Amino acid sequence: MVGAVRTLSGQKIAMHGKDVCLEGVSITYPNGFTAVKPTDLTIGAGAFFSILGPSGCGKTTILRAV
Repeated sequence: MVGAVRTLSGQKIAMHGKDVCLEGVSITYPNGFTAVKPTDLTIGAGAFFSILGPSGCGKTTILRAV
């Protein structure tokens, strides 16, 4: 995917990259504990994003899967 972004000075910068797409990702540890239930996540190329949630909900675990 190719796009363009304008900086604060109005300058155009070409962006190249690919989307990150997770479909049905689940993470279960050897002891049987399911840390992340099946999850879908799509992040567009060049997008700024955040994953929000309470402590222990699997935010870091999902990022490590990428």
